[in-house]
Amino acid sequence: MHGVAVAGGFALAFIESALRAYLPDAWMPFRESLTLVLMIVLMLARPRGLPGRKEAVRQARLVLALDRSRERSRASVDSLQYRPSPAAW
Repeated sequence: MHGVAVAGGFALAFIESALRAYLPDAWMPFRESLTLVLMIVLMLARPRGLPGRKEAVRQARLVLALDRSRERSRASVDSLQYRPSPAAW
């Protein structure tokens, strides 16, 4: 997951550098706007992110596994709670 964020950061830096290198001086005030437009186009072209479907499926499996382990740990904590027996009343 963090590697994808790093790749996105590099992509953004590459776009910024390319715009700075190839954009005419008259268009420089619009550099941030053009970067935003290019990022929106990228998100429309790749709605599941840069890595695509395979990475999205892997992340979904990790989330499901984490939820299952949380449920198991809650069940084990619930079983450890003190419950007095009716005879102790």
